[in-house]
Amino acid sequence: MDRRCYFPQRMKTSLESIFIAVAVLGLSAPSTALSQQSTAVVTETRAALDQMSNQDALTIARGMSEEQVIGIVGKPWKVKKMKTVQGSAERWIYRRVLDETVVQDGASTQEVPAVVSFGDQGAIMGTRTKIVYHMKRVTTYQITELLMFEGELVMAKQRQEVEERFSS
Repeated sequence: MDRRCYFPQRMKTSLESIFIAVAVLGLSAPSTALSQQSTAVVTETRAALDQMSNQDALTIARGMSEEQVIGIVGKPWKVKKMKTVQGSAERWIYRRVLDETVVQDGASTQEVPAVVSFGDQGAIMGTRTKIVYHMKRVTTYQITELLMFEGELVMAKQRQEVEERFSS
């Protein structure tokens, strides 16, 4: 059974080709918590896809060498080395932004002075509850992890990661 995936030339400018290929391969590997995005690596990976000379299609498959994988999808955002009894392995992590939004979040309340009513003597002061809003930036990332064992692609996993940051 042929486990290779082919993608048309027009998809080369997008990282989607590698992520679709990995998903179609049906591979899996352990997941990890990741830190913030490295924009330079994403840009470098996109540039690598743009510079490819292969006019027919992009292909990724089990058993590919490190050089072949880098030639198709570029350098990974992060590489984690692992030692096993069977040999050396590396987990290559690719990370790209899927969605980025800013939302208003009612984070807390605060009691503030306010006129609560008017009487014979004039305005009667009291307090009222005010909602304190913060801006929250929500970024959704697509994480693809490739397991390279002894220099060959053997497994992969794809997932989404959501990061929330509050503005002060």
